[in-house]
Amino acid sequence: MRRALLPLSSALVLSLVAALHGQSTQPTHDDAAAKLFESVGKAYSSARSLALSGTISFDVDAAGNPQKQSAEFTTSFAAPARFRHEVKDQLLVVSNGEKTLIYSPEAKQYAESPALIERCAADKLPEPLPMLLRDQNPALLLAVCTDAAAALVPSDASLSSGEDVVLDQASYRSLSFKRDGQLIRLLIDPATRLLRQVRIDATDSLVAAGVPDVKRAELRIDYVSTTLDNDLPADAFAWAPPKDARLVGRDNPMELVELEADPMDGKPAPDFTLESLEGGEVKLADLKGKVVVLDFWATWCPPCREGLPHLAKLYAEKKADGLQLFAVNVRETKPQVQQFLEKAKLSLPVLMDTKGEVAGKYAVRGIPKTIVIGKDGKISAVFVGFGPGSGEKIDQAVAAAMKQ
Repeated sequence: MRRALLPLSSALVLSLVAALHGQSTQPTHDDAAAKLFESVGKAYSSARSLALSGTISFDVDAAGNPQKQSAEFTTSFAAPARFRHEVKDQLLVVSNGEKTLIYSPEAKQYAESPALIERCAADKLPEPLPMLLRDQNPALLLAVCTDAAAALVPSDASLSSGEDVVLDQASYRSLSFKRDGQLIRLLIDPATRLLRQVRIDATDSLVAAGVPDVKRAELRIDYVSTTLDNDLPADAFAWAPPKDARLVGRDNPMELVELEADPMDGKPAPDFTLESLEGGEVKLADLKGKVVVLDFWATWCPPCREGLPHLAKLYAEKKADGLQLFAVNVRETKPQVQQFLEKAKLSLPVLMDTKGEVAGKYAVRGIPKTIVIGKDGKISAVFVGFGPGSGEKIDQAVAAAMKQ
């Protein structure tokens, strides 16, 4: 399971972007759709400059847990390959002709790699740029890449045109295709051939992942303002890391994603008292002197569901040595949790953070978030998401804490 850098993405978008690939088939584009998408690619490849602003938002109602979140973004692009993509308070990506930099304001950490010099094929973009731009800013991905179709549409996807959509009293052309089990819909300005909106419906992929009671699951990228071929400010691509920012990846920006740095790391674990699923209360202060693992999760979250069996196994193996482990459920009810655990045949201690107050204390903006607390009461390791290698890393962090 891929982990996302952006806090906005990391909780629900980790679910929305879950890769659920089916069998590869030959695409069957209808002629009108193919011609329209070709014109979109040409519009972006011929752009001298772009200035974009809008919102990234998602609306999910699954497992009886409706959630809505949004974040504002701004973008500048100058041909052939200088750009700036900024999600307010969450993420900054700059390629200024000398370096490509990715900065996480929350973690105060950044990574750098050689700058893009020319537009290039999608598969030549350094990771994690393809993932970040495809999921957060497809318009910029189309501007940077020489192959629009490969950048955005899977090779086995079929493009189809749909009915026009009216937004703010203006009509937009519509294109649709499937990607990773999700329905992608592009709304296109008929005059400029630029994107007005991207809608990603992940309902089917969440259902396929076993998430119960999925009523809706949509990620929406809304280009509220688009300016084409105007002069950009001289400092549009200027950025210097803040004095308190730490370089964590050089020539490999993926290190910033993989490290999953967290502002809570190394700090005293906030105290709390929570009711357990079985009844009774657990107070963190009573556990000082023991290694404690907290895993913040919810039944609707596929990577959470993927990680819980490993945590249950870890607890079974280490509880005799004194390990305290709690799956802290966020904003769900006891019947929801009990039904899930029984169906999944999982046995591990569960605490109920029904109002999300403890999750707030631990800066949980994406789940699953697994926190290892040392015997001294300080947070010794933090992990967001669960994918290949995650279980091993959690095991290593727990073993290191228990040796101290």
